Amino acid sequence: MSRVVHLVGSEITVDDRFVRQRCAWCGVALLDIDLEGPHKGESFATGSWVAVDGDGLSKVAVDGHHYPDGACVTDVVVVETVPGVH
Repeated sequence: MSRVVHLVGSEITVDDRFVRQRCAWCGVALLDIDLEGPHKGESFATGSWVAVDGDGLSKVAVDGHHYPDGACVTDVVVVETVPGVH
């Protein structure tokens, strides 16, 4: 599996038991924890960048306002142009 970098979205807690974080751009699940079971990992800061490589996650430092190499944001395909939107 190749390395893909994702933009961390808000942490969501359901029924005080399940914690999930998704990529704010493409929606892939980055963190999925059942608080009643043995959980691994901690949540990431919203708006930070996280690299997914196999089953591992690691924080990615970003220089300025550029997308990091391998960001899911750069894999978007435009299928239709909306008039007046650039």
